[in-house]
Amino acid sequence: MKKIVLKEKKVSDDFLIASFEFENPFNDNTQDFIKPGQFLMLKNRTEPILAKPFSVLNTNRNGFKMLIKIIGRFTDYLSNAVSGETFLYRGPYGTAFEKKLDLSKKIITIGGGCGAAPILFFNEHYFENIEKTIIGFKNDSIRNLINIDEAVYESLSGKTVIDELNEYLLLRNKVGKPIVLACGSSSMCQELHKHSLEMNYQLFVSLDERMGCGMGMCKGCPIKTKSGIKMVCKDGPVFNSDEIIWEW
Repeated sequence: MKKIVLKEKKVSDDFLIASFEFENPFNDNTQDFIKPGQFLMLKNRTEPILAKPFSVLNTNRNGFKMLIKIIGRFTDYLSNAVSGETFLYRGPYGTAFEKKLDLSKKIITIGGGCGAAPILFFNEHYFENIEKTIIGFKNDSIRNLINIDEAVYESLSGKTVIDELNEYLLLRNKVGKPIVLACGSSSMCQELHKHSLEMNYQLFVSLDERMGCGMGMCKGCPIKTKSGIKMVCKDGPVFNSDEIIWEW
């Protein structure tokens, strides 16, 4: 594992944004280091816990930034860490979005919660491919950390990302079947899949699963597809939703 240093962090009720610096900065752009859709395994240096998977929000030659939901022991530790503390990472792992998507076409992107990070990272690098973006959060505490123009706050509007997508599709006047790329909770992705059958759009989902190794060796993140059992970390995390056996 390689060393990184926590440069700064911002914390709200539910989320934190952590900025890390590489021990040795890259000589040029880090697009070759990690691509949208891939993730890193991150841990601290002292606690005997497995590394955890996280997506990056953006990156440059000096380091990277992550949007992280505070939901467990390690993320709680991160929320209380001090600037200058050393962490460890390995990766990147997973298949980049560009390997699964037809980038000759426009794409509607949807992010839910910390699933916003890979979507915003994708939007940054493939902005010419973006038809529409919808980013959803349960409440607006995230505003203390980052300003997201496309954000939908369910506690304020009463709308979910599916409601917003439905409104957009009903008014859409573009030719061709819509393509949607979504990243968020399993429940959100499954609801979007059901909705895709009703509204006739092609859906790709980037799944958020617990992982042990990130390389497909521990078999800790299985998903059943029409072509057999796949590992979210190695074969994904992005899948065509029509290929997933959601009832499994």
